[in-house]
Amino acid sequence: MINLLGVLKKKSASGEVVEMKKKDKVSVGDVLITGDGAFVQIKFIDKGEMIMRPGTEVTIADYGFDESNPKADKANLEIAKGGLRRLTGLIGKRGDKSADQLKTPTATVGIRGTVYETVVVLPNATQLDSNLAPGEYFKTHSG
Repeated sequence: MINLLGVLKKKSASGEVVEMKKKDKVSVGDVLITGDGAFVQIKFIDKGEMIMRPGTEVTIADYGFDESNPKADKANLEIAKGGLRRLTGLIGKRGDKSADQLKTPTATVGIRGTVYETVVVLPNATQLDSNLAPGEYFKTHSG
């Protein structure tokens, strides 16, 4: 993680919940949860980035990057609620173009070298985008 404004909690695959600090690392299986008013910027080792908005919950379901083996690339994120903006890195730009995916509650989006933004608004949401109707919103900025 390279920038943190507010509170970010990490729930590990073992169920342990900890408050994260700048420069802490995330791992496969971690669930990242931003607090009210929190913004977090995470840099991945493939040079991809993700900015999480307040009230967001994202799972790092699977991730692997080996600079010498593009066939082993994989980036699978799952957003349960909230919003994020993502700049994909080398995963999805080389080797298997479907190796980078974002799963929402109702769909899986294949990412292929893109800058995108997604928001998942749950019923009775009190998050940043509560002025939006419940549903899933996706916007491509480039790619």
